[in-house]
Amino acid sequence: MALHKQTQTPTSFRTFWLLIALIGAAFAVRLYGIENQSLWFDEGWSAFAASRPTLLATIDADSTNPPLYYLLLNSFTRLSGDSVLSLRWFSLALGVLAVPLAFQLGRRTFDDSVGRYAAMLTAFSPLLWWASQEARMYTLLAVIVLIAALAWHELLRGHQSKRVWLALWVAELALHYAHNTGPIAALWLNAATLCAWLIRRNIQRPNWRLWIVGQIGIFLLWLPYLLTRFVLLVGANSALVRRPQFDMEFLSRLWQAFWAGPWEMVGREGALNVLSVVLFVLAVSGILATLIRARHVAPLQKRWTVGWFVLHVALLIGGVVVGLSLLGNELHGRYLVMAAPLLLVLIGAGIASLPALLRYATAGVFVGSFALAVILAQNPLYQHDDVRGMVQHYADTLSADDT
Repeated sequence: MALHKQTQTPTSFRTFWLLIALIGAAFAVRLYGIENQSLWFDEGWSAFAASRPTLLATIDADSTNPPLYYLLLNSFTRLSGDSVLSLRWFSLALGVLAVPLAFQLGRRTFDDSVGRYAAMLTAFSPLLWWASQEARMYTLLAVIVLIAALAWHELLRGHQSKRVWLALWVAELALHYAHNTGPIAALWLNAATLCAWLIRRNIQRPNWRLWIVGQIGIFLLWLPYLLTRFVLLVGANSALVRRPQFDMEFLSRLWQAFWAGPWEMVGREGALNVLSVVLFVLAVSGILATLIRARHVAPLQKRWTVGWFVLHVALLIGGVVVGLSLLGNELHGRYLVMAAPLLLVLIGAGIASLPALLRYATAGVFVGSFALAVILAQNPLYQHDDVRGMVQHYADTLSADDT
């Protein structure tokens, strides 16, 4: 027993400090240039909600989005102020929190090695970096999805304590009230659970009674928003209907969105276009290596884990695309942020299954692609319009007579 502790402690010690370093790096890269861009239209709604004097006024600040993010941001800015940095700091903090959560998900479902690579990919994810610098709710969605996935996999393994069930239910309800794509995540959880029951021929993991009761409770708690706002979204978007066109170009843009950062960069930088193909080949190769390795050395439960994550990613991304079509919204990278951590855990599992030299080289390519995306994103063509400059210009040049 003593020998076992001696051999495990150094590894755990290194993992701990590596995770601390990744969290620090994630914080640094997300903080870099966070104030450079002006607030833009959508962030204006966040600033407006953050400035409301009461929580009730905050709930009513934006009739086209659920109130959870606005309530949290309003509470946060009461302490930190409502500067551009303060408004975006909340998203940054959530983006950093995704790193240890991705580590935990990778570690609990696979092993420590997968957890480390999942944390690394999350820390250096162009899409999560971009979302962490926006005063919007997308990093909140990513964090909640990670919590829901952690709880769901615990239930799947038979750890059905009250704490785990409560974590799942709170996360699922929070998804409904964090963004209008939240119900898609609920459909993902229910579809994955149905698959688990059918494949395993066991409706006790997760327990079917508790599952159904929980889903009914969540639906009833979401019902007020469904009836008063959600059903009106199609009408609200009627003037802006640009449904996705499903073709190879669409699939290419969908994949590139995870590695480009700003959506405006997707398909417009030759280097990133080529690099996204390389990343796709590396990701698929790693996932196939994971499946092959699991077939020979992993217990049955671990073999299924790879399949579960493929299912998670497919259901979430597919659900987002279908949901956007129904609502009349065109595809944008921001809607993929909540699926990004699960994709990164899956890719992390693939990298961890590769031979040592290839593993490090692959990790280096992903980190290098992040650096390239950040550098290219500094081009003003891919940044928001300078609303701050326009407002200052009007303030300096207009007078009461100009009205």
